[in-house]
Amino acid sequence: MQTLAQSSEWIKESLTSLNPNIDKYAIILKSSVEPGMKPRMIGLVGTKAPGDEMVYMLNHLYWRQGYMSEAIVAFAGPEGIFWKLENRKHITSLMADIDTENFNSVKTIKKVGGREGETTMKCYGLYRDKGPDGIVPEEKKRGFTRWYVDRPAVEMS
Repeated sequence: MQTLAQSSEWIKESLTSLNPNIDKYAIILKSSVEPGMKPRMIGLVGTKAPGDEMVYMLNHLYWRQGYMSEAIVAFAGPEGIFWKLENRKHITSLMADIDTENFNSVKTIKKVGGREGETTMKCYGLYRDKGPDGIVPEEKKRGFTRWYVDRPAVEMS
């Protein structure tokens, strides 16, 4: 994004209330975890358009404490809320693109039965790796693996 207008448009497209093709859920830290503190948002889990790509992020202060695993299971696990959404009944699999070096995210996606798909190498760069010209040098570009989480099978009785 180069301009304020582009940033503003991206934010509008990312808001569930303005874009019915995405789903976003806040990960809230309850006050019972930290006595005396008000509940606060520490991350999010959801989808981005057209509704079949899963995204999740968590404030780094809360990494490796089980919060994201709990959120992913609640969102896309066998009893996950995503699979119960009426307007998502047509989606048979969610996909998630995970950095090839993000081993913790891979462990997390596996907790909901994620299966590994194709890997694309040197396809994107991190903001922190941009040079003075604003471009990420080829040697710093990273890869991702596409993971799939399939809709749970419905048992017939």
